[in-house]
Amino acid sequence: MRRHLLAWIAVLPGLAAHAQPALDPAVIAAEIETRFRHARYLEGTCEAVVTPGWEGFATKRCRYEVVDKVSRVRKPGLVIVLNPSALQLSHWFINACAQVRPLAPARPCVRRLMSQVLGQSGGQFPIAGVVYEDLHPRDGVFEAYAFQDGVTVNHPQVRHRSTNALTPAQLEAVIGGKARSTITREAPARIIGVTRGQYRQANPQAQVDGLAWPDTVAAEHKAAMQSDRNALIEAWLRHAR
Repeated sequence: MRRHLLAWIAVLPGLAAHAQPALDPAVIAAEIETRFRHARYLEGTCEAVVTPGWEGFATKRCRYEVVDKVSRVRKPGLVIVLNPSALQLSHWFINACAQVRPLAPARPCVRRLMSQVLGQSGGQFPIAGVVYEDLHPRDGVFEAYAFQDGVTVNHPQVRHRSTNALTPAQLEAVIGGKARSTITREAPARIIGVTRGQYRQANPQAQVDGLAWPDTVAAEHKAAMQSDRNALIEAWLRHAR
């Protein structure tokens, strides 16, 4: 017994070396606030709205505008969002690192999640509507992307990646209409860009085929907004290199 006790005592310094110092969510939230300050462009002029299927959540209907760099064409947008606060993001990041990579240095892990979310979404979760982004190619011209429950979708009212300024009627139609399909097979989901394949590996029984994937993303986002953990972020982190 004494030998086993001595052996255990000898191991303690090694365990202490691997112990992760606790991160302060408020400190991380302040860093997020600074880095994400100009990323939430969808939050232009917003008003609280009750969104079917999202009752009980603080969803907002937001009008915003983007301007093409060279032509200076102004493009109005309309979107319904449910965005987490900086403190909510902080808790999600810290807990994802603790759950998925408990032996990895915590701060670099959290900062990696911060950078991924900043690049993917700016911490914005579009429930429905049009998101303008300058992506393909990055030429200063904004393309229109229809969203449903955090996933880019084919929508009957909007040509995918249209570079035209959409009309008020088109914008309203996307808000109130239904998607035909997801744009791509893997269909990366906001707020971190987790694919349906990554999520399925972490949750083998989940329904992720076709338009069941946006439904699953919506359910996870709702759960996360009432929790200090986010299953979508954790699924992405399990596969990040």
